[in-house]
Amino acid sequence: MYRFHLALVLSALTVKAQAGESVVRVTDISPGAGGSYPSFLTPYRGHLYFRASPGGGATELWRFDGTNTSRAATLAPNASPSCLVEFNGSLYFDAADAGGGIKLHRFDGTNVTVPNMNPPGAFWSSGAARPVEWNGRLWWRCLHFNALGIAQFNGTTISVLNAPPWANSEPVLWNGALYYGAQDSTYGVELWRYTGSAQQRLSDMNPGANDGSPEVLFVHGNAIYFRARDATTGNELWRYNGSDVQRVADINPNGDSNPSGFATFRGALYFAADDGVHGAELFRYSGTSVTLAADVNPNPVYEQGGDRLSDANPSALTVFNDALYFIAWDGTNTGVRRFDGTNTVVLGGGMLNAATELVVFQGGLYFDADDGLWGRELWRVETNAQPRLEIARRGAVVDVQMNQAETGRFVIEASSDLQHWTPLTTNRPLDGRITLHDPLATETPRRIYRAVRATAP
Repeated sequence: MYRFHLALVLSALTVKAQAGESVVRVTDISPGAGGSYPSFLTPYRGHLYFRASPGGGATELWRFDGTNTSRAATLAPNASPSCLVEFNGSLYFDAADAGGGIKLHRFDGTNVTVPNMNPPGAFWSSGAARPVEWNGRLWWRCLHFNALGIAQFNGTTISVLNAPPWANSEPVLWNGALYYGAQDSTYGVELWRYTGSAQQRLSDMNPGANDGSPEVLFVHGNAIYFRARDATTGNELWRYNGSDVQRVADINPNGDSNPSGFATFRGALYFAADDGVHGAELFRYSGTSVTLAADVNPNPVYEQGGDRLSDANPSALTVFNDALYFIAWDGTNTGVRRFDGTNTVVLGGGMLNAATELVVFQGGLYFDADDGLWGRELWRVETNAQPRLEIARRGAVVDVQMNQAETGRFVIEASSDLQHWTPLTTNRPLDGRITLHDPLATETPRRIYRAVRATAP
């Protein structure tokens, strides 16, 4: 007999700020523990599109309509679609054609075509998953056509801005122009702007031919923030306000803080950085100072085998339901965290591992994760929903451990399809724990459980 303690539920069972939040697995494209590895999550025409593998090595284009998952289109064998982006009413992505070459594909919701371009175009070699849309075109950093520049796509052809300067970062759109890091032979890598007619250098942060290396540009408030270096400090937080380029803070006085993954939350700028004391953690810039917002991985700063085991490396910072969600390593797993401005909570009680993406779609927050049972599949954070509890099947006795003691009684229900629910028992929690016996707990498909408050506390 095994007992499985589940900590994810508690905020979902209490009438508090996060009372309606629950975490639900929404796909099982690759049955069993293999996982379908959904990636490039992209909303388009009321569906969430992504690439996934049903098993056997084939990676295809899939979609989720909020309830059901289906293969979206028939592509070449092992097409491996990537870099999905909506543009002018169509979904574009890179994929292998019948000959194995990577080409740009267009999908209108029903049919897939390969635009007839000369030379054949692709987003893939640029490494840009989210190009910027501006002036009726897509723009991104280009690493093909034997040039390093800013590429543009008008729906028919791909071309590249004149180079040098050589583009060294992805562009952002701000105040009617594109901004990016670029390099010329005189000033090294600095901040540049393209107005639609001309490129212009805006900075000389590291004087002469030395590189200022502006990267990961992000628009926040009335300025562009990015990481860069000057002659005296490592990679730190900088900004451009339309007239001046200046360093905001020297977060790591003894090295590089390497700020990245920016997001605006409740008027402040949040990002990942390393202050040399806590490792790579979540930081906040209030407009006047930079402070540590969360220390997800409390391990002391040290390396082992070249890895910084103290780094949480927050990524995919996403605002949803008045909270900041992000992916981070806590020293045990790479899970999704919710930050309310003060405290950080890991979703799924630490059960969900190996997340890589977050995207908001139809009132839910979607991400990929591996719960150790189904492999890496698609999951959703729901608000104002009945809690659905995904519990490991290791016997007929299930012990649901909540985050805190509960009062009142709860009906425990089970389902195999998330549509039809069968009441199993009514329990009053003891110290936040509900125990139930379900002889069908090990059946296939595996049972899903939820707890519904039966009486008022």
